[in-house]
Parts: sequence; C-alpha cells; structure tokens
Amino acid sequence: MQRIRKKLKLSLIFVLIVTSMVLASCVGFGAAQAGWSGVVTGNDSLYVGSADGKLVSLNAENGFHQWQESLDTGAAPGGLGCAPATGTMIYSTPAFYENNVYLGDYSGRLHVLSVIDRQSKTVRLNDQESKPIIGSPIVSHENVYIASTNGSLYAYDAGSLNFQWSFSTGDEIWSTPAVWEDSVIIGSFDKKVYSVDALSGEANWGTPFETKGPVIASPVVYGDTVFVASLDRSVYALDASSGELIWQFPPSPEYENAPERWLWATPVVHDGTVYAPGMDGRVYAINAESGTLIEAIDITQPIASKPVIAGDRLVIATEQGRIYSIDTETFQSVELRNLDTEINAPLGVDGNTVYVHSTQKNEVYAVNGETGALFWSTSMN
Repeated sequence: MQRIRKKLKLSLIFVLIVTSMVLASCVGFGAAQAGWSGVVTGNDSLYVGSADGKLVSLNAENGFHQWQESLDTGAAPGGLGCAPATGTMIYSTPAFYENNVYLGDYSGRLHVLSVIDRQSKTVRLNDQESKPIIGSPIVSHENVYIASTNGSLYAYDAGSLNFQWSFSTGDEIWSTPAVWEDSVIIGSFDKKVYSVDALSGEANWGTPFETKGPVIASPVVYGDTVFVASLDRSVYALDASSGELIWQFPPSPEYENAPERWLWATPVVHDGTVYAPGMDGRVYAINAESGTLIEAIDITQPIASKPVIAGDRLVIATEQGRIYSIDTETFQSVELRNLDTEINAPLGVDGNTVYVHSTQKNEVYAVNGETGALFWSTSMN
C-alpha cells in the first residue's frame, strides 16, 4: 500500500508540473500556445512545428517565412496545451533526411514531407490505439523510428512509410530514440531503457536496464556508451552492447552535489564530458568515462530544454528565457541574452548560430552562441 501511495504521489506531482508548464505558456499570448517542438536545420532552411499546428519552413540566414503546411486533423485537438481547434498540437521536433522532413503530432500521426515538391505522406501509428506523439522521429537504416504515448516504439520505411515493426514497453514513451550500430535505444515511463534490433524489432539486451524513475529525456549515444537521465535525479552510463551499468551519478543519494530536482532535459556529450541540465537550475558536468563530477554549474533557473554545442561552448536556455553559454574548458558561465519568454523546446544549432523556439510567443530566435547577439526573430502567428 505504501508503494502504491508513493507511485500515486509521484504521478500527481508529475501531472501538476507538466500542467503548470503548459498553462504558463498559454497566459497572455492568445489561444494558440501549445507544444514544445524544437528547430532542425537542412538545406539552408529551418523546420519547426508551430504552436498552432503547422510545419513551418524559415530561411536560416534571415528568418524569412518560406512556407507552412497545416497538420489539421479535422477535429478538436485536446491534449496538454491550449491550441485551437483548427489543428493538432506538435511536441515533436522535426527530423531532416535526404530532402524530407519527418514529424510526429499529438493526434498520433507520423508525417513526411518533401521539401522539393512539398508532397507528403501520413500514417497513423496505431489505428486501434492511436495516442499522442511527444518525442521526435529519427531516421537510420532506411527506416524512421518514432515512439508513442501508447508505450510502443515503431519503425516505418523512410521512403514509403510502410510499417516495419513495433516494440512494446510497459508505459508511455515521451523520449526520442537513439541509434547505436544496428540497435535503437529508447527510454520509457516504466523506468526502463530498452535496446531493440533496428531491422527486426526484437529486444537486444537480455533484460532492459531499470532506473528508479520515469525516463523522459532521450538516450544519448557516445562511442559505445549510452547515457540516460532519469526523473530519479540520476544519470546512467550503460554499455551499448549489453545494457550493463558502467556508472551512475550521483553514486549515492547522500552525495553532496546530488541533483535536487528532476533531470528532465536530454543531456549533451562533448569532448568526453556529459552535460546534464537539471530542473534545480544546475548543469552537471560529468566525466563520461568515470562518472566523476567535474563541476556543478549553477544557473539558478530551471532548465527543461536540451542544450546544444556552439563552437567550444555549451549553450542552454532556462525556462524563463535566459540564454547562457558555458565554456567547455573552464566551465564558466555567461548570460548571453534574456529573451523574456518561456522556453521548453530543445535548442537547434548550426555552427555558432543557436535557434530558439518559444511556443509561448510562437516565435523563433536566431542567437549568436558566442556573443548573444540577436541575428533575427520571426513570429509564426
């Protein structure tokens, strides 16, 4: 009974936090504020899911609007946010591959659109049990892999969108798959991390690796190691081949610099260092080989969006819209710019230019990752 109460308490806290994030993005900026789609680059263009349910293309150099495609479902969308009934919400960040853009939506559909002729295909992940897509697609092995909140990971042919296979976990999936060699790695709300054969959909590891909390952040592959951040406030390094634990940070709950709140955002690995942003306002720089904490960098504001590497600096955005850079040699942080808008979407990057999507204002910003200069900003309203 105590265990059940603990689980119910965690679920309630989780729902309250997600609800507060969504409601905060809805206040004062009209009705079409929902989702947290990030920006992807390709062919000198940007692609992003807008707050009002459209796939939008912008010119990467100047932010000029190039085209948009509505992902209209023909029905009221419902869901986590407050989007209008004219389209579906988009939490998924697009994937760009061979002049095609892939995107999942909240109605449970996977879309692929050619940027050459704007022809598109759409498939619903499961007609009998179609549920929202929160995570993003990834393209590899001539397949596109994407997960659903119905708890399954799916593989479709990247060209035709013909179904290849599905793999079921024990609970919802919000994270984006990662690929290592011929394996697809995914985390689930069932607190487990799975490795699945990329071609057959069969489980690779004898048993999935189990954490002590739901896994929302996406797995990150670096060499032959998989790094996973969990809502149990821990980062795990796993052998990609066997799923065996290499190290865990913090090494114990009593560790002096243990994270105080959830690790929601996906970590970044650069030059042998794992950077794990926390909702406690700190970025944990961890030695990728040993799991030893190098530095706990205090930004003071919660971080929900995935950071990026721009040049030799880690660039992060806080929920309150402050952009910081961290020197990857000295681990010193500098505030680059205050965008004064809530940011939950993962950041995008191309060279030293960092792209930030605020669904609160339905606006995309291009920021110099070294100086903080604003190159341009474009409203998608």
